[in-house]
Amino acid sequence: MVGVTRGRRILFIGRDELQLNQDYYFNAFFYFPPQEEVLALFKQIAAADEVRVLPNSKHLFHLDMAMSVLKPDTLALIEPVDEDGLDEDDRKVIVEMRRALTEYGFHTVGVPTFADWVSSFKSPVNILPYADRHSGHLRAIVPQFEERSVMENERAVQIYQKIIQVYSDAGVDVTFATSKFYPFNGNFHCAVIPIR
Repeated sequence: MVGVTRGRRILFIGRDELQLNQDYYFNAFFYFPPQEEVLALFKQIAAADEVRVLPNSKHLFHLDMAMSVLKPDTLALIEPVDEDGLDEDDRKVIVEMRRALTEYGFHTVGVPTFADWVSSFKSPVNILPYADRHSGHLRAIVPQFEERSVMENERAVQIYQKIIQVYSDAGVDVTFATSKFYPFNGNFHCAVIPIR
């Protein structure tokens, strides 16, 4: 994922992807270039000013399970409303991602989710963002799972109302679609490669 902040292009790469590619390449050629060479190549291909490798976990095994780029300087990051229920590795990944995005100065949008959604590969940030071809307005297709409530000011609020609100505050119109990808450990962004 590439984000732009303070005039700099930052390429985020998940540690899992580096490891997976290293394993495939090594099994095919019995060699893998040093990591600094690989990162330099990615930096060049993405025309990035810097490459930042972020950690992964069993449930947040790809970056798009935990974060997404909404606009060049605005990134969405999952924000479990019941963070105490997270697996320790998942918690560390989210903390490190939040720290890295803050360090670079990105505007971060916290998208509410649940710890058990994280552990069952249900991610409301694994979205398909796009610009409406007629209006140019930013839109996103967001995966929808079972309806759940969160407590806010001592009253129950539907999680999807909260999700709509945080995306709307970031200037993104949301269209929900039922996700059937999560039993295969992914959501919409995992199944689609944006061309532009």
